[in-house]
Amino acid sequence: MRYHVPMWELRGFEKRRAELHKKFDPILHAKETTRLEREDITLQLVGELQKIDFEEGRFIDSRLYRKARRLDIELPPLSNTEMWQENVKPPIFTLKGRLAMRKAIDEEQTRRRDVAAWWWKTVIIPGLAAATGLVGALTGLFAVLHHK
Repeated sequence: MRYHVPMWELRGFEKRRAELHKKFDPILHAKETTRLEREDITLQLVGELQKIDFEEGRFIDSRLYRKARRLDIELPPLSNTEMWQENVKPPIFTLKGRLAMRKAIDEEQTRRRDVAAWWWKTVIIPGLAAATGLVGALTGLFAVLHHK
């Protein structure tokens, strides 16, 4: 789930979750808390955790959107319910959608690396070698001609 997102950028979400648990756990485990109060507090805690999860998902998705746009990768259509969560505004990916986007990003980055490697191996390095050889030959020629 945290692919392509540095951990330091997600620490805020983890910190908010820890603060919620720090706030709600003592109340939940207090002996004077009734079962109904525990259920109500648990529902509140779960609701707040879901909000944080949703915000984290939007944050991760925005990173995937930007990377896909930069690499010219087509996003799946919004009508594809396997890739997008339904009834969510703004739309966010499902886990399957995130996986598909990460895979597409990885494939495009690999393709671009392969193209760059091909250029280096077949054009740039041989060109530099030829240019170095030519400079060496010209230097030798000028040295011989200047010596006479």
